[in-house]
Amino acid sequence: MNWEAIGAIAEILGVIAVISSLIYVGRQINQNTQIARANIVHGTSVLSNQIFQLIAQDAELADIYDRGTTGVSLNRVDLRRFTALVTMYMTWLEDIDIQTTAGLYIDSPDDQSSIEYLSREFSCFFSTPEVRHWWHDSGKVGFHHDFIRKTDRHIDSA
Repeated sequence: MNWEAIGAIAEILGVIAVISSLIYVGRQINQNTQIARANIVHGTSVLSNQIFQLIAQDAELADIYDRGTTGVSLNRVDLRRFTALVTMYMTWLEDIDIQTTAGLYIDSPDDQSSIEYLSREFSCFFSTPEVRHWWHDSGKVGFHHDFIRKTDRHIDSA
């Protein structure tokens, strides 16, 4: 064999090695993305469970939540506890929205935002004047403008 043939064979082997490496790296990236998605969904589920666990385990907090979402007036301390609980809930929803927008949380149909995807949850939550008042009065503080815009649009269309 001459040196040109050996060089051509070496180049072909090199190309095959590079392609094989790229396929391997692509599979590893795909697997890591799936693991990251699973971790994000799990973390979001844990946060959701913590919020609802607070209500389930604390009768007083459950009563405050019930009164806050049904229009019964709350004293100053109960209102502060209700506001903290509602803020936790909205932070959970914002987290879901951010992860969904980044393509890391759920594959919603027709590229819906997570707010549209969770519209029943949002509609139920914002069905009371108290929660709407909280949102429009002071609830938007600390949330990303895109999440605020999506939430306002959902509330206005409900």
